[in-house]
Formats: sequence, structure tokens, C-alpha cells
Amino acid sequence: SPPVIIMRYHVIYIPWLLSYYVHHGLNLASYKSYDMKWHIYYTIIMNIQQRTIVEKFDRGDTNLRKLIISPEGTTIPSGYSQFHTSTNPKIWVRIGKALKSTTLTHLIIDLADEFNSQNTIRKLNAIALGLKKNRTIESIEFKHIHFEERFSQRFFVSISKFWLYNSEIRDISLSSCSMDYSSWLSFGYSISKSCSLKRISFDDIAYNELDFVAVSPALQGSLIEFNTTNGRFGEYELEVLSKLWRIDGFTP
Repeated sequence: SPPVIIMRYHVIYIPWLLSYYVHHGLNLASYKSYDMKWHIYYTIIMNIQQRTIVEKFDRGDTNLRKLIISPEGTTIPSGYSQFHTSTNPKIWVRIGKALKSTTLTHLIIDLADEFNSQNTIRKLNAIALGLKKNRTIESIEFKHIHFEERFSQRFFVSISKFWLYNSEIRDISLSSCSMDYSSWLSFGYSISKSCSLKRISFDDIAYNELDFVAVSPALQGSLIEFNTTNGRFGEYELEVLSKLWRIDGFTP
């Protein structure tokens, strides 16, 4: 018979799913807990690929070190595991919280299939839930994301603790993204909190003189390399770079 779902007093009874967990050695009494209710719920709404990644996070799988969150069919870099993007906000909250992982070292977030600004904001806010608590990521890349923070919570500011307390972070890349002026401001402000960042890369990113000045607070301290490709970089940007980028008080 098909599974029966009864939601009452924060308990979900699903015969076949409970049987699955029994065979995996979990205590039935724990099913009455709030956390277990949501664990079962997420198990239902996720596909197999998504569940596999979340379960690896839950058990602290040390083999899960490189992750790309991207649409199905995306080219996966060598050595990376993939988490398929979803239209379900609750799945984004689940994977977002999991990013506080103590094993993850490389992260790529690709929203190539998202064109609605409000949905983008919700997904980024979900990502921030765990990312701001992460202290192990060494490299992070954002791809095909339209950052629009003028009328919304500022994503980069919301993860400022990630930059401040994560002493492992070395690289950040923006690829084929767009940013409004408020996003450039919050990006520069939050990145400037890092004392370990070595490289910033912009690939196919459009910016003007004001945007470049807005991001200039990030061009200091531990930074040793700045890359920009397929973007506008003229004499004015070079002058700003030479005046504002300082390593131990000197222009590199």
C-alpha cells in the first residue's frame, strides 16, 4: 500500500520510511523529536542525489571536501561532488545550513537556472545560514548570480563572519555575475574583514569606476593577486588599484 503521512503533535508516521531507519540502526523514540521530524520531511522532498550529499554532511564524511551547487546537467569540475539546485525553498535552507560543515574546503555556487531576483535573494539568504558559520572553506566561487542588494538583505554583509573568522579562506571568484552598486559596496566591506584572503578573481564581470572604488576596501592586507578577464579595466581602474591596494603599507 502507498505510504500514509499523518502529521500530528510534530510526529510523522511513514511505515516504509520508519522501516528504512530501523534497518539503519536509529532509535524509534527519536522520531518524536522536532529534529527527526524535519529530517524525515527533507528525506521525502529531496531526490536521491540531494539526499546523498546531505547525508554525507550529516555524518561528517571527510571525503566530501569539494562541492558545487548547480543545476542538473552542469559540467562538474574534477574532484567535486554536485548538489542539484531546486525550486523548493526548504531544500535550499537544508543545504544552506549544512554548509557550516567542518570538512568542506572548496565551494562553487552556480545559479544559472535562476532568473527571478526574489528567488535569487531567498536562495542566497538560505546559503548564508551555514556559510557564515563555516571555518574550513579555502576557495569559494559564485557563478551566474545577479546580486541585487539595494532593496534586500545584503548577502555579503550577512556572511561577514565567514570572512572575519575563517582563517583558511584563500580565494574568491565571481564568474559571469552581475552586481548593483549596493552589492559592490557590501562585497568590498565584507571581504575587507578577511586576514587570509590571497586572491580575488573577476571573470566576465561588468563594472564601472564607481563600482571599482566601492570594492577597493578588499584590496588590502593579505591580498597578493587580483585577476580580471573579459571585463572593463582601463587607466582609471589601474590608477585606483595603484592608490588603494596596499600590502604592508605599500603598493604591490
